[in-house]
Amino acid sequence: MKRLLALLISCTCLEAKSIVTDDLMDKFAMIESNYNHNAIGDGGKALGAWQMHKAAVCESINTLYRKTGNNFAEVGITWNKETMFNPLHSRMIAKAYMLILEEQMIKCGQTPTPIKLYMAWNMGFTGARRHQFNYESWGLDSKRASILRRANHILSR
Repeated sequence: MKRLLALLISCTCLEAKSIVTDDLMDKFAMIESNYNHNAIGDGGKALGAWQMHKAAVCESINTLYRKTGNNFAEVGITWNKETMFNPLHSRMIAKAYMLILEEQMIKCGQTPTPIKLYMAWNMGFTGARRHQFNYESWGLDSKRASILRRANHILSR
């Protein structure tokens, strides 16, 4: 337990000036799963309140390892139901992924905003970039446009 606590504390030191706040994280969870920690979506490919896919979780864990030197696999934090249904673990992983997306935005010259960050979360960074991080892009299919309009409504509260 002490080791896990040390890992969690080290994760809180990763962001400098970031738009990723507890409030923003809560809103993402509300959008993705109505804040259901046991949610399963995309035919079993997305787990937990933040509906994270395996690739995003692995990228988050690898980034946390590079930045902190902590091996999360040693304490059993990997992409599985036990981890992703655990409110503390899934929140830590989701936050790391949000910070990764925010950093990618900054590197490509975008100013991160909640809706741009959610767009990258929902569509993948490349998909959001293809639409110039514009949630009202004409090129979006109607289902995606509807999801992003709902997300923007929740994010703007």
